[in-house]
Parts: sequence; structure tokens; C-alpha cells
Amino acid sequence: MNNNDILDENKKLKNRISLLEKISERLITENINISEKLKILQKEIDDNKKNKIFEFITKTFSKYSYNRMVDYNEKHGFESFDHFLNHNKKCVDQSNDQDTDFMLTLIEKINKEYIAQCDEEDFIEWDTDTLFFNIKNQLVFMHPR
Repeated sequence: MNNNDILDENKKLKNRISLLEKISERLITENINISEKLKILQKEIDDNKKNKIFEFITKTFSKYSYNRMVDYNEKHGFESFDHFLNHNKKCVDQSNDQDTDFMLTLIEKINKEYIAQCDEEDFIEWDTDTLFFNIKNQLVFMHPR
């Protein structure tokens, strides 16, 4: 092998290294793009779950229910029906993944009439109609009137 052959081989190796570096950079960039896309998709899924919970609350807890709560519970703590709804939206939005999945499971069970309530005083059982967050951020089950 003469010097020209060695220089040619060296040039070919440098070209291959350069090409591999470019491919590596592209793969890293594509991997980051995929990772970012997955994060966006996961956020959309999480938002969709939380929207389903809030939709359930707004469909099953009416202004009539709110007015009854105001009439019979002096410590309800809400200034208006809108305040009640905004508070519930905030509680749902702040829930972690585990709590969100738990609430979705509860909603499914409520819709299938798997959850009942009773009072220890007389043990009469009631269906559960909805759930909501009270002013203390506690999850409350409500039976229909």
C-alpha cells in the first residue's frame, strides 16, 4: 500500500465517520421528537379523562341540586353555582393519574348502579346518582331525591 492508497482509505474512513455522526444526530433528534409526541399524546389522554369526569359532574349535579345544597347545608361554602362548578373543575384538574382513574372507575360503577348508600340510623339503601367535590376538596357521593 502506498501513501496515496493510505490517504484514500483515511478519507473514506473519515467520510464514513461523518456519515455515521449525521445518522446518529438524526436518530437522536427523531427520538426526541417521538418522546415529545408521546408526552403530548399522554397529556391529551389525561385531559380527556379529566374532561369526562367533569362532564359527568355537570350532567348529574344540576342547579336544582346546588340550590338544595344551599338551602339545607349552611356550611356549603360556595358563593354561586358557577363557583361550585369552577371549584369542581379545579379539583378534577389537580387530580393525579391514580385519582383520575379511580374517579373514572367510580363513575362507571355509578352508571351501572353498583354503588349504593345507606344511613346507619335506618339502613335504608339509596342509589348513588353523582359525585362532586365539597368546599374542603372531599369527594362526596350524592343519592337522588
